[in-house]
Amino acid sequence: MGYHVLIIRKLNGLTHQIQKQEVEKLVELTPDARIESPSLNSAVLDLIVMQNGIDACWLTLQNGVLWSKDPEPNEIQIMVALASELGARVRGDNFETYRSADDTYFDAEDAEDRVKSELEGQRILNSSKTEDLKIKIAIVIIFSLVGAFAYFVGSLFEK
Repeated sequence: MGYHVLIIRKLNGLTHQIQKQEVEKLVELTPDARIESPSLNSAVLDLIVMQNGIDACWLTLQNGVLWSKDPEPNEIQIMVALASELGARVRGDNFETYRSADDTYFDAEDAEDRVKSELEGQRILNSSKTEDLKIKIAIVIIFSLVGAFAYFVGSLFEK
């Protein structure tokens, strides 16, 4: 699945979507940036930022956020600069907000989402533990039945 890092704008608990027009204006002001057709059917566009003449950061605008999968530290630095221009911030899958590639904090805006995510994770873990226990019990029962059957068959041959 990968680790997703996104540029998000959130105020007072509400996510304010980044619009296509904002990204287009950002590209006008950023000489090393360009827009390409979206690589995903459900995306609006792809934003590519170059460094030293090569593509250094590839972002997808989807559902009102710009995101990247498994970005390298230099890509996170680019994302932080872009977020600043958009009045947004850079956030990882674990709800950490990036000041830079190696400096993160937890933003108060994400507190409720973090709690919901932790509760959902715990629910999934508990469900998984229950399923694991059921499988272990089934294995014990199956081996017990096989053992009992083998004992029964063996006792038939002792006569």
